[in-house]
Amino acid sequence: MAKSPNTTPFEGYSYSFSYKMPNYGANINNFNPGISKKQLIVQQEMKRLEEIDKMVENLLTFPEAEAILNKVMKQGEGND
Repeated sequence: MAKSPNTTPFEGYSYSFSYKMPNYGANINNFNPGISKKQLIVQQEMKRLEEIDKMVENLLTFPEAEAILNKVMKQGEGND
């Protein structure tokens, strides 16, 4: 079998670059300057409330509410 004409090992290449963003870190919302900090906080709170609503919807029972209803029903039975 014939040997390759280039028998020296490949040294490879290295390349890198960096880009400095102006005022990076000065604003909490660097990538959408049209939204104020207060608006961003409101959006985050609304998202969290939606997540909580989904968690409540996924509950099969509401033990505290059931306990209150059972207590009311028992009190109603004794007043007949």
